[in-house]
Amino acid sequence: MRIGLGFIGLWIPPGEIVRLGREAEARGFDSVWLAEDTWFTGRDAVSVLGALAWATERITLGTAILPIHHNRHLLLLAATAASLDDLARGRLILGLGLGMRWPSYPADAKPLAFMREAVEGLRALLAGAAVEHRGRQLRLRPPDGPVCWETVPPLRPHVPIYIAARGPKMTQLACRLGDGLVLPLHTPPAVIRERRAILDTEARAGGRRPEELDLVANLHLCVTADGTIPDRLRAQVAGVLCSPDLSDEMLGMAGLDLEGVAAIRARVAAQGREAAAALVTPPMVDEFCVAGSPERCVDLLARYEAAGLKRAVLYPLGGEPDLALSLAMAYGER
Repeated sequence: MRIGLGFIGLWIPPGEIVRLGREAEARGFDSVWLAEDTWFTGRDAVSVLGALAWATERITLGTAILPIHHNRHLLLLAATAASLDDLARGRLILGLGLGMRWPSYPADAKPLAFMREAVEGLRALLAGAAVEHRGRQLRLRPPDGPVCWETVPPLRPHVPIYIAARGPKMTQLACRLGDGLVLPLHTPPAVIRERRAILDTEARAGGRRPEELDLVANLHLCVTADGTIPDRLRAQVAGVLCSPDLSDEMLGMAGLDLEGVAAIRARVAAQGREAAAALVTPPMVDEFCVAGSPERCVDLLARYEAAGLKRAVLYPLGGEPDLALSLAMAYGER
């Protein structure tokens, strides 16, 4: 399993992200990823990723994720991907998601059609073709006359496109159209195992080999020398347990105590996440984060690999930065 380092944009200034990205390259990380989704990411991903592309030499650079609709025309998104891939000298992975929580998301949008048309349009644009895309969700209509949309082709004829998915239908689409599947933050190993099985089945159904598709999960990371789990991370897990995306079925797959989860949800509703942090148990943290001592974090990563994960992208949330940067090598040497 490959280990990547990820940033959501908050808490860490852009210059520090670039420094950490260079350090991650020197310390054996496979990739660096920037997020840009919903309001909590704080910054755009493209600006910092461009700086990382210029400041690094070998490490893969990815977006996890860029939304496909609300802030970039499809032509601009294709031009951005081509420019980033050129700056990175062919090291870009373009991770895409729906960005459905933005208030500008069309109320009548069909998510699967939206993603399918976006990927098909981007493939054509990135291949350097002149495109007139007439989808139901997305359209590229040429101006008056014979000119069609086109963009400068990227350094490579095929920029990898990964698709972010929460449910089985988008997972199926990712396996049919994408080069990889990106799972959201806080996906338990048991759910990863289920998604791995879907990926394998759908790949074969589409005439592809399962090993051709990457499976990526975003994971919060908190490494401490003594294994202490800070209250900030426990509060984060308390909030995760209240997410509408986390069904009781998923909690059951993860083997968590549903009564304990119900108590946390009630405490969050009444007093907030910080007040509920004390109710979050170590097994709950283990299911949603990679946290604890370096040795414990290595053991937790091994659980994800055993579930079928191909690439773990670790997003630091507290802990000791130097220990976090040593984790890729520690995992490789286990």
